[in-house]
Amino acid sequence: MRAGAAWWLRLLRLNAPGAVRRDQDGRAAGVLVAAVREAGEERLLPLLLLGMGGHGAVEPPPVPDEAIPVLADLVAGSDERLGVAAAAALVRTGTEDGLGTAISLLTRAMAGEDLALSAVAAGAFGGIGVRTKAVARELGRRLSGDAALALHAVKALESMGAAAAPTLPALATLVRDGTAAVTLRSAVAGALGTIFARPAAGEPKRLGAGRVRARAALTDAALSAADWPVLAAAADALAATGGTPTAVVQRLTGLLGHDDSEVRGAAALSLVRAGAAPADAVPALVERLRREQEQEVRQALVVALATVGVAALPALLAVVREQVPDTLLPAVEAIIKIGRDAVPEVAEGMLTDADEQVRDLAVAMLQRLGPRAEAAVPVAVRLLGHAAPGVREHAAMAVT
Repeated sequence: MRAGAAWWLRLLRLNAPGAVRRDQDGRAAGVLVAAVREAGEERLLPLLLLGMGGHGAVEPPPVPDEAIPVLADLVAGSDERLGVAAAAALVRTGTEDGLGTAISLLTRAMAGEDLALSAVAAGAFGGIGVRTKAVARELGRRLSGDAALALHAVKALESMGAAAAPTLPALATLVRDGTAAVTLRSAVAGALGTIFARPAAGEPKRLGAGRVRARAALTDAALSAADWPVLAAAADALAATGGTPTAVVQRLTGLLGHDDSEVRGAAALSLVRAGAAPADAVPALVERLRREQEQEVRQALVVALATVGVAALPALLAVVREQVPDTLLPAVEAIIKIGRDAVPEVAEGMLTDADEQVRDLAVAMLQRLGPRAEAAVPVAVRLLGHAAPGVREHAAMAVT
């Protein structure tokens, strides 16, 4: 019973780290270590749980120091399954005890015929970011065949960063493969975005040449993918490796009208990550903003419009003037995000509006912009002499 509860806590810690307190995590780890010390096949599951890595930015639960001796014994033992599982946990401890043996065992397991052990080994190498040519070569070999193992290999290659560049041919083939699983192709796109991220000063020429080929494969995937997760992942990887091609941006813009809100939101967020949505996407973004019912998608659209900059202001100001509750605040937020460049349009166009509520909104936006709204001061001072009392009143509010 205690071991079962510990396993559940460990899994919960991996998927929802904030839900498990540090003291609970420590007790769970202690129970797992105690289970590992017991003889029998039942040790395999707690070993696997101890060796699990994190997900994305989530840090994995720590492996307690008291586990090191028993892990080292299992690595040196005769049971391959227990040894590989123990090696996956041992390499996460930072200890030197048995580390060489653990690395050797994991390398053999990854090259072996047992796909489950190969997956454990690939996950272990991914968790500690091993960056050797031998490991990269073996991971690259595992990209063909079993899809589950290939996914582990892709994640491990991504953790290697630029050291995984030699596996580009296999990765490029896989990301272009329309018959491969959507999850796998999306992961490959993400890995290419990490491995061939924007160039750093003094990088090897071969990496630059590889980036060109990687971007070609990602562009092909983004333009041909029938599944939106692949398109979104490829578009994000293109943004990370040097910019999103116009054709891909146009395809993302077209998805803003998709029936599925998840697709619309992903398209809007990908446009944001592209750096700046094109000015010709503004009509589609604003039209979607007017119709969108999902709050998260509206927020993504707001950020996308803000990345367009000044070119989006006329459309956004039109939305503000309509004063439709569902779109008013998102449009105001987009204008605020544009910042200093929005001030002339807000000051000149809205402080003189015949509608008092529009003038109220202008004052509120200028006040929220704070020091960034300094260009509005001369305009407001001039409007203090305006013929309309309401305009004079709001101009005074804008400069106080």
